[in-house]
Amino acid sequence: MMHAPPRRRADATRAHAGNRWVTPGILALALACGREHGGDAGAEGSASAGATMVTAAGDSADTAVDFILQPDGGPVLECDTFAHDCPAGSKCMPWAADGGDSWNATHCVTVPEGAAAPGEPCMVEGSPVSGIDDCDETSMCYFVGTSDGLGICVPFCGGTLEDPTCAAATVCSAANGGVLNICRSLCDPLVQDCPLTASCLPTPSRDQFVCVLDGSDGGGKAGAACEFANACAPGLFCAAPATVPGCDSSVGCCSHLCDLTAPDADEQCTIGGGQECVPWFDPGTAPAAYANVGACALPQ
Repeated sequence: MMHAPPRRRADATRAHAGNRWVTPGILALALACGREHGGDAGAEGSASAGATMVTAAGDSADTAVDFILQPDGGPVLECDTFAHDCPAGSKCMPWAADGGDSWNATHCVTVPEGAAAPGEPCMVEGSPVSGIDDCDETSMCYFVGTSDGLGICVPFCGGTLEDPTCAAATVCSAANGGVLNICRSLCDPLVQDCPLTASCLPTPSRDQFVCVLDGSDGGGKAGAACEFANACAPGLFCAAPATVPGCDSSVGCCSHLCDLTAPDADEQCTIGGGQECVPWFDPGTAPAAYANVGACALPQ
């Protein structure tokens, strides 16, 4: 596994709701640090897209890029998924050049005949990070969550790293120093409407939620320690230790997302210990689609 990446300082901005306060930067800290763990990948090992995330906006109103910086010397780029600079009949693919379990390099691989298009089922060869799959030249096999190697073709980001493009209702996520550049679907964190092998989690900018590979491996219950951004079960997120009662992890512990409009909103916070369902967004800033999204946290 990769070494733990450096952490960003949390945003000190606070949101107020009546007598409830929550620090959004602390609530989103798990996605602003932490690695993306790939969950159960069978004997071949798990896939993680480890990294530290920072955010920059693209030109399109429906597009943003979440940059994830890789420590320990950076990636080995033999090709560029943005530039499509591989020979005809091949594509640039992220892979684990060291035989490990995280994408840390790119290489050119042959695109098979009858390759699957974005959104279609796919299969990887070997481990989820082998860099070999049956998706077409515009996509890679992602959301591979079981030992059978099955996943879904997810499109690469278009444009450039500085000006990325993705289809409407998706966000460009540039991970591991430019190795893993894919368009992630926007989602509803209270519905958890992602594929079965994914969780709906916040982006580092905290104003959107996207589908991320579920790395909970059947664990990640409320109150459990979480080292990875996606180590909590769907419907929960990796929150900063200070917001979760009894959390003795230096990184974070799993806590519930909650519906502010529910009559029993605070009862969604099953950990107890004074946690309340507090607004995820600053007053007056919540997008209409996420107006009722809250997080279980200790009021600050």
